[in-house]
Amino acid sequence: MAALREAGVTRISLGVQSLCDEVLLTLGRVHSAEEARAAMNLVREAGDMDLGVDLLYGVPRQSVEDWKRTLEEVTAGGAEHVSAYALSVEEGTPLSERIAEGKLPAPDDDLCAEMYETAREALSRAGYEHYEISNFARPGHECRHNRRYWAGDEYLGVGCSAHSHRGGVRWNNVSGPGVYTQWLERGVLPVARAERLTPERRVGELLMLGLRRAEGVGEEEVRAVCGVGPREVCGGKIEELCRMGLLSAGEGRLWIPRGKWIVSNEALSQLVA
Repeated sequence: MAALREAGVTRISLGVQSLCDEVLLTLGRVHSAEEARAAMNLVREAGDMDLGVDLLYGVPRQSVEDWKRTLEEVTAGGAEHVSAYALSVEEGTPLSERIAEGKLPAPDDDLCAEMYETAREALSRAGYEHYEISNFARPGHECRHNRRYWAGDEYLGVGCSAHSHRGGVRWNNVSGPGVYTQWLERGVLPVARAERLTPERRVGELLMLGLRRAEGVGEEEVRAVCGVGPREVCGGKIEELCRMGLLSAGEGRLWIPRGKWIVSNEALSQLVA
């Protein structure tokens, strides 16, 4: 931690997920709640670095009380940034197989909605600003990297599996640490896949990412980046979503009303379909 701080690192984000051992076991995580607490304490003791904590809700057999305790402990521990994501069950994972076999219940949409509201209320009371659908920060501690990502700006990822975006090209590095190191030693860039986005695809991605922010997306900002505006690419979908109340428009901006953030995926999926 001292070496990272000396190197200029300003933020450490930890994939805590939960401070309840039963929830971690259900997720198949290799760390315990106590190890997560120890990691958070290490960051706090290092000083001069923001602590970001990633949490998951909607996990099978996770109770609202489990979720509340995790939120209370994370905020009491002084984390400057909290990301709270609903569990997404990915096909082919051990968790999805256990659900398919009936060994675990599938995530409950109503319970997920309750947990989302619980997080919003608890973190707001603790002084966090809800600046993006799944992200909360103490004033002045929003994640600058995330803001660049949501705005469609350039970013550089270093290390195996890291993703980057520059000059209209997006790429990701090879996933294996051994292969990554070997390629570098041979003077070869360890890029596994790269693609140049079309203007239309770029518009869709800017909307999908930018609409996650509280302030939404400026239509002329999108045009300046892509050379084409949102309404030229998906004007019909935008109008339909506005009629449905899933999207709002005004003064050259598009945004998802806060009351609809819990169902934001419905709007976002239509805009990138």
